[in-house]
Amino acid sequence: MTYPNAVAPLDAVSDKLLKEQLAAVLASLDGREGDLLFEALPVRAQDAPTHALKELAREASRRGWLDYRSIGNVTEIGFSYLTAPTETAG
Repeated sequence: MTYPNAVAPLDAVSDKLLKEQLAAVLASLDGREGDLLFEALPVRAQDAPTHALKELAREASRRGWLDYRSIGNVTEIGFSYLTAPTETAG
């Protein structure tokens, strides 16, 4: 049976990206910033090494899903799409 308004399943990479992004948002709501986001429980629950999570953050940033900048030991992660004004019709 097909449903006309069903959302197509995500590919494996997009699924990982969205899970990591949600974990980072939850960590930021807990007051974590920068590299400390990667030490928060929701992010550690992704069961991946930090370097893999940072690579996922880079890819999510490339897709426009979050703001990620990292130079040396300084990391900045933002969620501007959550605070951007929404467009209203009419």
